[in-house]
Amino acid sequence: MTQQDRARRTRVALIRAAALEFDRDGYVGASMGRIAQTAGLSMGALTFHFSSKSDVADAVVEHARSVIVSVLDDVGSRGGDAPLDHLGRLVVALARTLHDHVEVRGAARLEYDRPEHAVRWSSDWFPVMRHLAVAACRSGEVSAEMSADRVARLAALLVRAAEVQRRIGADGDGFTPQQFAGLWDVAVRGIRA
Repeated sequence: MTQQDRARRTRVALIRAAALEFDRDGYVGASMGRIAQTAGLSMGALTFHFSSKSDVADAVVEHARSVIVSVLDDVGSRGGDAPLDHLGRLVVALARTLHDHVEVRGAARLEYDRPEHAVRWSSDWFPVMRHLAVAACRSGEVSAEMSADRVARLAALLVRAAEVQRRIGADGDGFTPQQFAGLWDVAVRGIRA
């Protein structure tokens, strides 16, 4: 293994460990020492890659955003769906991503813990939800009583609920991504025209 490969693996391990710490204890509760310990690496290795907790938090968010962009591409690659169906697939895919990727959960927690930071994990997916909600309204899929803003916010609320449920439901009481699909189905009944 080359030195570059080792450095890349070390960086990935540190980002994952930081995401675990941020997801569990939040930004304030996480420490550089615990991040290094969770990664099974020295403080020197951590500070070689990241000069501060803020730097490693930014790296967690950037990693999560790359995962989200991949999810958006995957969900968007299936053409021909009505906008409301597309929005539902996106909600379920994001719930599944939160369930499966600690880096995404860590970034989601950081969005609340560090609201002053400009880079947010939702900055990639919420505009897509808003666009799909507008398209659903224009196509007549949505009841005239519902606005695109309300539809997009409801979809985002379900994603936020998936994030919170995953964190507080670690003992097995949390919703599964399949259950979020069922919740979306219930919501759509009230949204549809």
